[in-house]
Amino acid sequence: MAHSTGAPKTDEERIEDLKDRFVAGELSKEEYEKRLEVLYNS
Repeated sequence: MAHSTGAPKTDEERIEDLKDRFVAGELSKEEYEKRLEVLYNS
């Protein structure tokens, strides 16, 4: 898993990051979907 190097993330990297956190149980399904929606709408 890539660690933040301070470089701005691409949307794809953000989505992967969210997915990893969701799978790890850090985010609820609702939170995960809400954040995905925000990404897609930005």
